[in-house]
Amino acid sequence: MDAHRRSATISLLAAFLWQLYAIGFAWANASKLQELYQGLGLSLPFYSQAFFATYRYWPLMPLLAFVLAFDVLRRTTINATYYALTLTFTLSSAMLMSIWSNEACFRPFLHVSKTLR
Repeated sequence: MDAHRRSATISLLAAFLWQLYAIGFAWANASKLQELYQGLGLSLPFYSQAFFATYRYWPLMPLLAFVLAFDVLRRTTINATYYALTLTFTLSSAMLMSIWSNEACFRPFLHVSKTLR
């Protein structure tokens, strides 16, 4: 394995693992926090409602990223543009899932804690 293929594999794997972390975080916390917010009778902002409605479908993102990464790495020569687009998609979706989970899950909680002071 040459250096370019090895670095491409490592960077795609790191981005893929970040996606899995974001999904694991969402799945571990979302249902509990959704129950808490419903129990408190909070009206959630749209981004939180959208998060709670869609986080169960997030595993489709790493599946798509895996298919794209496999296609990039199976070729005899790596197309730099295709690799860059695949890495950008994988990293940006991981980042967006992480940010969205944190904001959707914990922003309402912070708002309530400030209100109770």
